Amino acid sequence: MILIAVALFAALSYAVTQSGRSGGGIDKEKAIIEAAQVIQYASSLRNEITKMRVIGGVTSSALDFDAPGSAGYNAPVPENEVFNPLGGDQVWEIPSSTYLSSSQNPQTWLFLTKIIPGVSSGLADRVMWIWIEKNAYTTEFCTQINKNLGLATPIVNESIFWQWDSYPGAPAACIGSAGSYLFYFTLVEN
Repeated sequence: MILIAVALFAALSYAVTQSGRSGGGIDKEKAIIEAAQVIQYASSLRNEITKMRVIGGVTSSALDFDAPGSAGYNAPVPENEVFNPLGGDQVWEIPSSTYLSSSQNPQTWLFLTKIIPGVSSGLADRVMWIWIEKNAYTTEFCTQINKNLGLATPIVNESIFWQWDSYPGAPAACIGSAGSYLFYFTLVEN
């Protein structure tokens, strides 16, 4: 985890330095920082989930992603909850309003069980994703996410959102359609 944090910090520092040289404005720098933060948050969740599975013996299907204060939180098995102090003890972060979609629902992180082609062995993966408002800022935000992930920037496909079998074969990406973007990150590869 320390090496991942150091690598992300180095990538962030390099990106900020490069954006300063290229004449990027405050919005570009903010997009670079927020893109790194989103990837770091997802990576920290994946690392904690790996510990829960290896050390705690929690199966992928038993993982619980209920947010603190929600109806299902703290029941029936708190040790299986990623955001519970008795389980993964991760902080539930609310997405930033600068990229969060105001026109789409849901307006927070979603945790799904889906097969991501080219990632899993054909069994359902555990994936987090969120809708992102499509505008000039979020185009830069998605571009930075994909640059940090080593992908084409951004991936745009009009019909890709609900066609999970047509995702780009990467464990994480920012993809788009006509009206919005979607960021997904595979937390558990099965």
